[in-house]
Amino acid sequence: CVVPPCSATSEDGCLADPNGCVWDDATVLCKPKVCGAKDQATCEAQGTCKWDGRIAECMEKPCVPYTTQAECEKHSFDCKWEGGACTVVNGCTMHTNVRDCNDDAS
Repeated sequence: CVVPPCSATSEDGCLADPNGCVWDDATVLCKPKVCGAKDQATCEAQGTCKWDGRIAECMEKPCVPYTTQAECEKHSFDCKWEGGACTVVNGCTMHTNVRDCNDDAS
């Protein structure tokens, strides 16, 4: 019996999956990591990803992957539907502290 990747039903189980999965709080699902590139150029070539130089990791841009209003509204703490696109409300969604957020904004 083989367990499919990213099939965990808890956040801890999802993050422990060796296939590189991310937990989505809004949908309460474990999903494959979209932005797994190991270098900045490859990362930024993916339209929904951005390179975080502080931790040398490719990360998904907040809100960009949500292409419908319904999907966007599931993430209403971070995103809002505006002008036919899902945009960031809380600019610090990818940061764990205000200093990092402010550094990224400059």
